[in-house]
Amino acid sequence: MTHGGQRLKDTWKEGWERSEREHRDLQDRILAIPGSQRVLSRLTHEGANRKKVLSLLACAVEDVDFWRKPVRGKKRELESTANQLETVAKHAQRISLDPLCYCTFWAALLGIGEWDMVKPSNERAPIWIFGLMRMYANNCRDRAKAFGDLLREHPPRQKRTAIDCLLLEVWLRTGKYHDKEIAFLLTNASEAVGNKGVFTEDRIKKQRQKYVVPRIEAYRRLHSAKSATNS
Repeated sequence: MTHGGQRLKDTWKEGWERSEREHRDLQDRILAIPGSQRVLSRLTHEGANRKKVLSLLACAVEDVDFWRKPVRGKKRELESTANQLETVAKHAQRISLDPLCYCTFWAALLGIGEWDMVKPSNERAPIWIFGLMRMYANNCRDRAKAFGDLLREHPPRQKRTAIDCLLLEVWLRTGKYHDKEIAFLLTNASEAVGNKGVFTEDRIKKQRQKYVVPRIEAYRRLHSAKSATNS
C-alpha cells in the first residue's frame, strides 16, 4: 500500500474510532441524567435489550448529517475556482495574443531592436497553458457536480427513522409499546446533546400509530402466514 493510501486508511480508521467514542460518550451522558437508569432498567426487566435501546436513543438525537455543510461548502468552492480559472484563462490568452504586450515590438518600434526579433504573437502565446487551465476548470466542475449528486442522493436523515427503530425494538422484546417510557428517555437523550426538546407520550403514540403499527401488523401477517404454511 502506498503512503498516501495508508494515510487515507488511517484517517478513515481514526474517524470511525472517534465516531464510536462519541457515540459511547453520548450514551454515558444519557445515563447520567436523573431517571434514565431507572426507566431503562424497567424496560430491561420486561425483556428489552439495554445495549440496543441505549444505542438507538443516541442515534435518535446525535447529528449524523454533519458532513452536509462542509460538502456544500466544497461544492461552492470548486464552482468558484472553476469560474475564476476560466476568467483568468480568457484574459491571459487575450494578453498573450496582443503584440503590444511584447517588449520586442516596442524595441523595434523605437529603433533599439531588430524587427527580425518580433515574432507573431500566436507563435509566442503559451496556448497549451490556457488549455490546461480550462481542463482543470472542467475537472473542478465535475467534482462539484459529484458533490451535488451526493447531496441529492443522500438527503438529511430523518430522525423519525431512528425513533421508529427504537419503538420496534422495544415492542419486539417486550410485547408492549411503552410510549411513556420511550418519551421520557428520548427527552433525556435530547438534553444530553444540548437540546431542550420535550418528547411527550402523545407525540410518541401518534408517531407509533402512523409509522410503526403498520409495520407491526405486516410483521404479524407474515408470521401468521408462515405458521399456517408450516402447520
